[in-house]
Amino acid sequence: MLGYFAFSFLIIALLALGEFTRRNGFRNLKVKRTIKNNKVQIGEEIFVTTTIENNKWLPISFLNLKQDIPGGLNSELHKNEVSLFLSIKWYERIKSTFKLKGEKRGVYLLKTMKLSLGDLFGFSSEAIQIDDYNEIIVYPRIKNIDSFNLVSNNIQGDNIIRRWIYKDPIFTRGIREYNVEDRMKDIHWPSSLKANKLMVKEYDYSSDRELIIILNTQCGAPYFSVINSNVIEYGIEFSVSLINSSINMGIPTGFWTNAHILGFRKDLKNIIEPFLNSFNEILELCGRMSSASPREDFASFLSSNLMNFRKNAVYTVISCFLDDESIYMLNKLKNAGMCIKIIDITPDASLPEVNGIEKVILTGGNANEFN
Repeated sequence: MLGYFAFSFLIIALLALGEFTRRNGFRNLKVKRTIKNNKVQIGEEIFVTTTIENNKWLPISFLNLKQDIPGGLNSELHKNEVSLFLSIKWYERIKSTFKLKGEKRGVYLLKTMKLSLGDLFGFSSEAIQIDDYNEIIVYPRIKNIDSFNLVSNNIQGDNIIRRWIYKDPIFTRGIREYNVEDRMKDIHWPSSLKANKLMVKEYDYSSDRELIIILNTQCGAPYFSVINSNVIEYGIEFSVSLINSSINMGIPTGFWTNAHILGFRKDLKNIIEPFLNSFNEILELCGRMSSASPREDFASFLSSNLMNFRKNAVYTVISCFLDDESIYMLNKLKNAGMCIKIIDITPDASLPEVNGIEKVILTGGNANEFN
């Protein structure tokens, strides 16, 4: 009989201790997540470290920590959830690191962490959620600009950056022999007749010319109802590749867009002024751009930024859609003396012509790779 009471007392004591452990397991338990490199290129590894601190005398015999992985990020186990099982002694700190890879451009949030713990004997468990928001930015892929095929409705000239920015027809430095990249209108006929071969005028370089890329993410009308994410992604990739090439050539380059910019902060800009050191800022902006519906239609975007246009810059509009209102605004800017160029990124080169504005067609690209 005494043994029975002793056994019953032991069971009750163990249950009470288990309940005490369960109720107090999360007390003074700190869990924090840090990311070593939260801004990466596509395919680059991201190291996520979770630190668990048990700041009390009571050990935790069983703790399960689950973290959801957003689509577009690839975990080591190719799952959309990472789980960690561990035991923690009293006043112990444990760190655990797992790796992710960014598979697609964009902004990703690691949000809540789900924690569940059991008592010393596995009789019961308790679960909570911890909000710990961590932002990861995957940059767009940067390609060699020569991998894109650009066809102009101006038949003279191939290198659009050099032709639009570098060569200033006001300053002639001399005469040299013609090559395939030269424009027909630059041929110096008197020298060609004298030398019995084509000779062209060689221009001096401009010193104050800037390039501003304007990426229009409106795909149709009304602007919020027509979305072509693949074409927008292709436009982002081309834009950042063109900007990289331009800055490497020593041209101050800026970037504008009417896209939604994703992130925690409220002060995220969609306009970056042209500088030689602006590339990292532009790269992050391109990583943050939404490929869904834009913030506003393109005509309204141009209208609201009329005062920001300057005559010493070349404004290159990259777009898959232009309506009558947008064309009106582009003509208004052209008539005010602004240098406007258009790059057509539609799959079938269907962007309308704008009288007096050169249009370049981007061909040979494959927007379907962004599916």
